[in-house]
Amino acid sequence: RRDSHRARVMYEECLAITCPYREAEARLESIASERRGPHDIREYRDARRAERRRDLHEAVRLYKGCEEAHPGHQDTEFRLAAVGAEIEGADRLYKQALAHEKKGALEESRTALEACLKACRPHRDAEERLARVDTALAHLGRARSADTDRRWIAARGHYRRAVELFPNLPEAKERLHDINERCERLSTLERELTDARGSRRYREALACALEIHRECPDWGDMPAQIEQLQAEAHYADALRLEEAGRYREAARGYERCVDAIQGFRDASSRLEACRQRIQGRR
Repeated sequence: RRDSHRARVMYEECLAITCPYREAEARLESIASERRGPHDIREYRDARRAERRRDLHEAVRLYKGCEEAHPGHQDTEFRLAAVGAEIEGADRLYKQALAHEKKGALEESRTALEACLKACRPHRDAEERLARVDTALAHLGRARSADTDRRWIAARGHYRRAVELFPNLPEAKERLHDINERCERLSTLERELTDARGSRRYREALACALEIHRECPDWGDMPAQIEQLQAEAHYADALRLEEAGRYREAARGYERCVDAIQGFRDASSRLEACRQRIQGRR
């Protein structure tokens, strides 16, 4: 009996390392068959298989079923206690993950959740939490990348999503505060741009647009506005020069308008008129 017990333990250790292992499973079943009925062995073996694949809650259910059906089955009580301890260990890891979350340490939380799931699957709470942590970390990664490129609008959006998932994120909250201040300043510049454009102060409006784009490349449609304002500024300057009789300088200004935006206002016809006046002077 002692040798049989030792052999059974060794076969079980073998299966813990390599599963499935048909020869070891067959020998283990043979040893168990000599001691208990086939029905008892099947239940115990199923529980051991669930345990080996880390489905600990299913293993507990099966061990309890075996214990109820066959009181006194050797090792069932011991395996129940061992599996219970492993479940407690997995739950401790899950609680550690939650503690890390409260501190805003998502990387540490992720490590604890992965360890929890490695110890015990399925663990629905840990699986759902890990998905949530991964989503937040993905937003943080995108936010940092956009932050580095001064794309404040994109960065702000991703930081906000991360904070919505986990309010205690010191880095994200701090960056959100800084970016919101920058965006407030850029909003003021945009209002100044609109006022200057409405008053036909195109050079002033262009300066605002260039500063906004320099500070935040993804702010609105600034590249298109800059192109339009450059053409407006060249046109306004050229018109003043034409009215002052400075046709050569005016012609150069209209040429810039045509080069910037094809078909801009009546720049082409004004350019032709200036050229005719220049020819007439000769």
